[in-house]
Amino acid sequence: MVRAAKALPARVELITNGTLLDAATARALIDVGLDRLWVSIDGAQPESFADIRLGAELPHVVENPRPPA
Repeated sequence: MVRAAKALPARVELITNGTLLDAATARALIDVGLDRLWVSIDGAQPESFADIRLGAELPHVVENPRPPA
């Protein structure tokens, strides 16, 4: 979808809760030209985050989107 929108051409932004985002997906989004990625964080502390986003872990959401150098 990002690739198709960039073909228009258009500025493309994506909002996600980040739970399924990993380094490979982040790299793929960069490679297709995503202009901005917004990650919505549901809680500032791991405990409050886990209370809201069941089964997810805040450190995972914060660290995983970073593509390898």
